[in-house]
Amino acid sequence: MAEVTPADARAYAPVAGERRATTRLNELASGTWRFLTRDRFALAGILIYVFFIIVAVLAPVIAPFNPQAILADAQGNWLANQPPSADFWLGTTNVGRDIFSQLVYGTRAALTVGFTAAFFVALIGTIVGLVAGY
Repeated sequence: MAEVTPADARAYAPVAGERRATTRLNELASGTWRFLTRDRFALAGILIYVFFIIVAVLAPVIAPFNPQAILADAQGNWLANQPPSADFWLGTTNVGRDIFSQLVYGTRAALTVGFTAAFFVALIGTIVGLVAGY
């Protein structure tokens, strides 16, 4: 068996800065978790965001039809204005598109608009705050 020299031991020792960064990350995560467990409304809001993000990411798996496809029966007649049923959970539009599929795919656009607006509000607010503070 080979001997381990002190130089080899130093090569595998963790760097002090890495340990501090990991500790800070753990403290941040535990503080966030404590906040969320104490504030039920914040936890509910986070869970709602997570739900919508999961729906947006998994839209091709969740939606039973293409949201822009015009559905027709075997004779070629549009399935327009169908009431909610086992085939069409929320019914169809007057053109014959599945409403549930449109709703699921619509979460992508809604989240994109929401996060983009929030980013620009934060950016403009930061710039205005910096100018006002100067």
